[in-house]
Formats: sequence, structure tokens, C-alpha cells
Amino acid sequence: VVLHFCGKKKPWHKNYSGEFHALYKHYEKRALLTEWVI
Repeated sequence: VVLHFCGKKKPWHKNYSGEFHALYKHYEKRALLTEWVI
């Protein structure tokens, strides 16, 4: 999954409260739980 955010509002900023906040946090959590094998 690739999430791309254009513009100044970014979900990873502390003060972000836009409509994509929950979606970003969901995939951020899944990425942190994923075991990366290269």
C-alpha cells in the first residue's frame, strides 16, 4: 500500500485532524507490526 499526500496538511504531523488521519494511523500501525525481510 502506498499512501501519497499532496499539499501542506500531512497526517503524520501532531496537529493534523483531517479526514485521512484514521487511514494513515491504521497503515502506520500495520507497518510497525510488519517484520521486514530483505
